[in-house]
Amino acid sequence: MSTLEFNLGRKDLALNAMALAFLSLGNSHTAYAWPDIPAQPYGSAVSNPPVSTAQSSTISGANQLNVIPLTNVFPPEFQRMLPSGAAPTTSDYISDVMKATKDRVLRFNKMPVKVYITPYPEPGFTETCIKGFDDWENRSAGLIAFLRVDNPDEARVRVVWKRLGNKGAADNCLLGAQTITRWKANNPQPVGAIPVSGIPMPIYIPRLGPKYSVEPQIIEVNLDLVYARDPEIRLRLLKNIVTHELGHSLGLLGHSQSRSDLMFAETDETSRLSQRDINTLTRLYQMKVDIPL
Repeated sequence: MSTLEFNLGRKDLALNAMALAFLSLGNSHTAYAWPDIPAQPYGSAVSNPPVSTAQSSTISGANQLNVIPLTNVFPPEFQRMLPSGAAPTTSDYISDVMKATKDRVLRFNKMPVKVYITPYPEPGFTETCIKGFDDWENRSAGLIAFLRVDNPDEARVRVVWKRLGNKGAADNCLLGAQTITRWKANNPQPVGAIPVSGIPMPIYIPRLGPKYSVEPQIIEVNLDLVYARDPEIRLRLLKNIVTHELGHSLGLLGHSQSRSDLMFAETDETSRLSQRDINTLTRLYQMKVDIPL
C-alpha cells in the first residue's frame, strides 16, 4: 500500500488512498502494507548468501513519518493478474501522474540510472531489491536501464534500511517504505495548489528557466514492517515495496486508481507490475522532460 506524501517542513500529511503533494525541501512517497493479508502463491522463495554489514543511512530521523491507520479494503476474491486468455490492455493512468506533478514531466533523461543498495547482512535482502530493479528493466523492454555502483555518492537512486516503526492494529496498514526526492532552487517559487480527487494539494515544482538541481532519490525501507511478516512471504513483500517505490523514483508520481496495478496506493506481497504500469511508464518517457531526475 502506498500513499504519496510531501514534507512541508512543519508536519507530515497523509490521506487514505489519496496522493498529497507539497512544497519545501522536497517530496516523499510512502508505501504501506497490511499485516493481516494471507499469503498468496507467487513464484518461489528467494535464497541467497549473506551480504556485507549494513551501512548507516544519511536520512535524518526528521524524515521518519508516523503511521497513518488505513482500512484494509481488499475483498477476499481480489485478484491482481488478468485471467488466462484476457486481451492485452492498452490503457494507462498517465493522467493521474500528470495531476500529481501539475502537468510537469519528471523523469530521467539519461540511461542507465546509477543505483546503490546499502548492504544488509540478512540473506536475500540485497538480492531481493535487485529483483525489483530487474522487473522494471525487463518489463520496459529496454526503456529503463539501471547500473549498480559501489559508491553511494555516484548513485541517483539509493536504497537504505531504516527502523520506521511497526505500530497499528491487525486491520491497519503500516509504513513499508518511502521515497524521498529533493531539489534545490536559487529562487524558490511560491507554493501553488492543485486539486487531486477534490483534495487541495499545495505543490512546488521548479519552473523552466531558474537554476535548480535534483538530489539523488532515497528509498527508505522499513525493516520493522518487513520483519513483522512471516518468513515465507517476507522477501516477496520486500521486493514489491521496493519495486513500487522505484516506480515513484522513475517519475510515476501519484498513484493508479486500479488495484490491479503495482502503482495502486496500496502494496502487499501479492502486488506485481501490470501492463498498465508499463504503458504509463512508456507514455511518460515519450514526453519531453521538464525536470530531469
